[in-house]
Amino acid sequence: MNGRFGIYNPLQGWKSGDLHADATVFVVLNRSSTVGENLVCVSPSLASDKEVDEVIDQMIKDIEKVRREAKRVLKMQLNKLHGISNIGSASQ
Repeated sequence: MNGRFGIYNPLQGWKSGDLHADATVFVVLNRSSTVGENLVCVSPSLASDKEVDEVIDQMIKDIEKVRREAKRVLKMQLNKLHGISNIGSASQ
């Protein structure tokens, strides 16, 4: 996924019939840097209200994409774990 946030799917390589596990995903940072006492930065330096609004608005868009992708991946995993081959789109 593009954007600051993403999904890690630990079962990505699994196929139907492989060992069973719980369906899980992780929301991860695709990009970050650190400042100060190893604080993780999720934005560039912001110097105005406009910059703050633009960056936060983009983060909200990114995280909404991650929400949809996480639900899609979980549904796909559950379908594999239960042997269902017809995968539809996940609800939002």
